[in-house]
Amino acid sequence: MTALLGRLRRAARDDRGLMVTEAAIVFPMLVLFLFASYTYYDAYRTRTMVTKASYVVGDLMSRETTIPTAADLAGYRDVVAFLTGTPAGDTQVRITEIAQADVGGSAQPIVLWSDATGDLPDLDTDALSPIAARIPPLSGNERMTLFEAFTTYTPPFAIGIETFTMRAFVPTRRRFWRPTAP
Repeated sequence: MTALLGRLRRAARDDRGLMVTEAAIVFPMLVLFLFASYTYYDAYRTRTMVTKASYVVGDLMSRETTIPTAADLAGYRDVVAFLTGTPAGDTQVRITEIAQADVGGSAQPIVLWSDATGDLPDLDTDALSPIAARIPPLSGNERMTLFEAFTTYTPPFAIGIETFTMRAFVPTRRRFWRPTAP
């Protein structure tokens, strides 16, 4: 019995192999943290790229003096896809021309026309009301172009973020006059 207790005491004081055991416990957590960090970084990087690409296209559109055609919309979509590094099939854009109207004694934005790529629906005045607070105020006869880009984001690692659609919303004041009807 005494010999058994002595062996148990020696085994309790023996620290050989503890570093390997600790590494085996901690290493998977470090790898998971690395994958999660990269996935979140990639999501924020992609979000920033979609927003910046939308500002580029919004600025490009603000200089146009003609109403965009379907070919122009496809070109804008391709520019956003190129700048974000996503396939054009995963990117859709919508352009909406808005103005301000007196509705019930208060100035409200209204949709003059809207056009979109793919199966994205055109925006109408009713659909504009939930996002009206994000649109800067307009003066009397001023028109504004609202550019929206929608890009499907697929995370590089499955760590809890599912595939989702990123949306960039860019209201841009026009630099030049152009007709208001498409």
